[in-house]
Amino acid sequence: MAFANSGQFYQQSSHGPSPFVVPTPLVPIPGLVATPSATSQPLSSSWAPATPLSSNAYVSTPATSLFSLQPAAPAPGMMAWLPQQQSYPGMSAAAFWSIPSPAAPAPAPVTPAVLSTPLTPGQTLGVPGGLSGALPFWTSVDSWPPTVRTLPLHLAPWLAPNPTNPERPHVVWDISEPPSTAKRITGKDVFVDMHEAFSSDATAVFPETDEIVVVCNAGLGAQDMWPPIRIRKNGNKVASGDVFWAIYEFFQKPITCDEVEQVRRRSEDDYQRLLDACYQRCRRTPGLADITRRQGVKRIDCLEERTAWWGMVPVWGTDGTWSLHLGLMASSRA
Repeated sequence: MAFANSGQFYQQSSHGPSPFVVPTPLVPIPGLVATPSATSQPLSSSWAPATPLSSNAYVSTPATSLFSLQPAAPAPGMMAWLPQQQSYPGMSAAAFWSIPSPAAPAPAPVTPAVLSTPLTPGQTLGVPGGLSGALPFWTSVDSWPPTVRTLPLHLAPWLAPNPTNPERPHVVWDISEPPSTAKRITGKDVFVDMHEAFSSDATAVFPETDEIVVVCNAGLGAQDMWPPIRIRKNGNKVASGDVFWAIYEFFQKPITCDEVEQVRRRSEDDYQRLLDACYQRCRRTPGLADITRRQGVKRIDCLEERTAWWGMVPVWGTDGTWSLHLGLMASSRA
């Protein structure tokens, strides 16, 4: 499939779980930004972020953002899918989806912009995330991937948000840590490993594709400082594990001096928050704080405390191309 925007490419090989990025050296590199505690500058008396964190799962994207893929405004009678985000804390999925959507007020079967044939009522209820007036629904882990295409795009259950309780993601993962640490919560409220998600058969989407674009609009300056994550498999299908590892490796990249200056020019407060986040990350590293400090400031520090996985939602652009938008929540880590 074709994508409208250019992005950062990750060439996936068949060997090893983390082929995306060369390991970070343990010595300072010219152009990297040293961690606050490794500099000669005096540190702030308080390392707490000066600005409260938003509880929303997403940060609004400026209209001038070059790499943002925004959903097309649906025409009358077209499908409008609004994912339940953290803008509605304390509201159940059933209550949220019972609210009529201004873009699609009629609950009758509708025709999505990406298809030329109407959906049946059963297919309408099966759209990832659901439609306004219906509970969201996703394919279960046991029946993934589906054998028949009934939707414009099927999203793997490990990548989708929790359809019944968006306040509690059913995949527990802090993206600052390797995806191998992720756990899934079963319907019986049991934490289990996600080995099946990292199988080569666990396609990220259905129908399968060899290229996926991941967009993350969260963080200090992330909207236009970096391109989206573009995962390419050279003729092989992109698996769910490829998506998890690409996200992790993307945010493990060191941040450059130019990028830090870009944040600082916008806001001195954002600059201090970036340094605070780096210091806190180094402090949390058990027994490896010194090595972590020598690696410098990383992209993950731009997310501050919003590093907890929420899920992904597919978004269609005006040209018919789609991308997966990453949602994050505040982490509960100390």
